[in-house]
Order: sequence, then C-alpha cells, then structure tokens
Amino acid sequence: MRTAHGTSRRRLLLVWGSAAAVIAFAVLASLFLIAMEHTGGTLEPAARPSSDLSSLPPVSASTPPTSPSTVLPSLPKTADPDVYAEYVAALVLGLDTRGAGADDYRRVLRAEADPNLSDSGRADLFATIDARIPSDALWARMRRNGQWSQWSPSRVWEPAAWSQVVTGGYAEPGWVMRNVAGTQTTHYVEATAVARSTSREPTLTVVMRCPAPGAGVEQCTLVLISTTPAF
Repeated sequence: MRTAHGTSRRRLLLVWGSAAAVIAFAVLASLFLIAMEHTGGTLEPAARPSSDLSSLPPVSASTPPTSPSTVLPSLPKTADPDVYAEYVAALVLGLDTRGAGADDYRRVLRAEADPNLSDSGRADLFATIDARIPSDALWARMRRNGQWSQWSPSRVWEPAAWSQVVTGGYAEPGWVMRNVAGTQTTHYVEATAVARSTSREPTLTVVMRCPAPGAGVEQCTLVLISTTPAF
C-alpha cells in the first residue's frame, strides 16, 4: 500500500526533475546510477589517460597516504541545514581510496537516512548513495592508483526550484533542500608513476529533514543526494 510519505516523496522526485530541466531524477535507479558511475564525480584511472580527467584532483608529499585500516567517522550532528549539506558534500566529494573502503562510505551515508522515510524512500536514497560511491571493483582500481580528492566548499544556498516543491504541497515537515558548490581536486598516480591532479567545480544537491514542527527529528537527516543540481 502506498504511504503518504512515499507519495509525497515520489512527487518531490518528479517536481525536482522538471524544475531543474535535467535528466528525470524520478528515474533514480538505473539511468542515474549508470550516468554518475561513468561521468562526473569519480575517475577510472586504469581506463582513462590523464588528459581525459577533467572531472578530478600530483599526490602531495605533505599529505601521506592514509592507513588501509582507516575507519570513517559518522557525520557530525547538527540542526543547521547549511552545515549538514556541507558535511554530506565533504564526504561525497572528498573520497579517499587509500584508506577506507567503498562500503565504509556507503555505511556512513546510509546511517544518515531519515528515520521517517518509507521503505521505497529508503530504497531511493540508497540508490542515489550507490550512484555516488564507486563499485568495489572500480574502487580497487582507484586505490591502486592512489586516488584521493580534496573538497573546498565555496557556497551553500537554497535552490529557487525548492519553492515549487513547497508551494505545491510536496514537502514533508522539516524537508529542506540545499545546493553546495565548490572545488574538487583529485590526486592520482599514473601507471608511469607520474603524479597528476585535476580540478572541477561541481554542485551537489542535498535534500534533508531538519528539526521543525512535526518533523520528528532532533538533528538533520538525509533524504536525497544528487550531483544533477536543482536551481
């Protein structure tokens, strides 16, 4: 049976897709996952020459590789949507394959899931997380090339498109949308042992539920993430 949470969430996905005038975000699972795994936020160094790495950050001698036993901490707790969106962006766009594994990143993000999400809502969120975190096979190749990213945020704002969601009655209590823009510099070592780096300026859109009347949460929790930004 379709729940109220599931219905409003599905409407949000549809409104988001049309308002942003981009790939229909409502199709979350297949097309979005495939597109994001092969473009944008991650690099497949073994398969691409350095000249093609326009989406990534020489390995800095001042930043030693992390230990393979590195354990990712949970995201800090906050009730501020701007701060929470920055935390999510820092994790998603600051991947470091030299230490923790892909499953560690998935675990941290999944633990942030809004407890009020329906089963279908959680499935949608997990699909976007899986789309943003490389597969284990790709992660292994990236690790062999010592790939890691630095993320420097420059701006956080509420997209104008969010007002359409709110005025349309599709937002649940406490739902908030934020865009986080900045510079992602990815470092890696080519097969020739030459250190390289590339930079890009992505925008990550984060939908969360933060404390508000009727929200039922004491700190911000995760509803959706996407690198197909809404504006």
